[in-house]
Amino acid sequence: MARRIAIRILLFAAVALAFTFWPAIKAARPAEATLAQVPVALDNWQFTYDMPQADAAGDYLVIVHYPHDSAAAVQQAAEAMNRHAVALTRDGQQVHVTLVFKKPLSPAEFRRFVQVSGVTPTTSTVRAVQPDGLRVTMGVPPVWLGNAAGQRSIGQTYPGQDPLDEETLSRLQSRHPTNVVLGVISTEVVLDSAALSRVQNAPEVSAVDLLSEVITRQVQAQHRGTEASKIHVQGSQLYWFMEDTGIAPRR
Repeated sequence: MARRIAIRILLFAAVALAFTFWPAIKAARPAEATLAQVPVALDNWQFTYDMPQADAAGDYLVIVHYPHDSAAAVQQAAEAMNRHAVALTRDGQQVHVTLVFKKPLSPAEFRRFVQVSGVTPTTSTVRAVQPDGLRVTMGVPPVWLGNAAGQRSIGQTYPGQDPLDEETLSRLQSRHPTNVVLGVISTEVVLDSAALSRVQNAPEVSAVDLLSEVITRQVQAQHRGTEASKIHVQGSQLYWFMEDTGIAPRR
């Protein structure tokens, strides 16, 4: 688990200065690829994912699909994920999840949430809106402020870290000054059962998105020896779906 987090952090630090657009997800895979669609059931809720062959580097790009065309469908997805998170951590396992907030949190609100819940974010997603209304996300890592003057370690997860690196956020804002930054909409963390209970009871949290963890385990079972860092799950953009259906505010 520690190695998995470290690899995620290194990858994230390399792309933290880039904007990520939701439409680009579908364009990420060649049109000619032949995909197998795998059904997965979580209690009474079902989703599917496209299972491609590994690329030349041994990486798998997996795209998730589930109904999200209504508030009821999105709420059903969130509730199923929350229930399954409890089941996965019941035997003492730790799970890598994305905490999805009910609304964008300001940096101060996000830091307060982290302090109260006791979680250690590995990366967070900030919502911004362009002047034409196009929604974008910005990836912002944590930063550890050491005792030595000027000592900063981007993406580290030491105790006492700042969960949201303001310098990275400021640089992103300066490059796109016309964008309106709304706040943090999600954050990636590793949870055990005790931490899960705390975050699920937190008023800020809407859902614990664990589809990446579920799919990673399935792909590893099918392709033994595949490292988690080689499995890239996309498409479970729960907060986007919450905005689209009116569950979360658009502005």
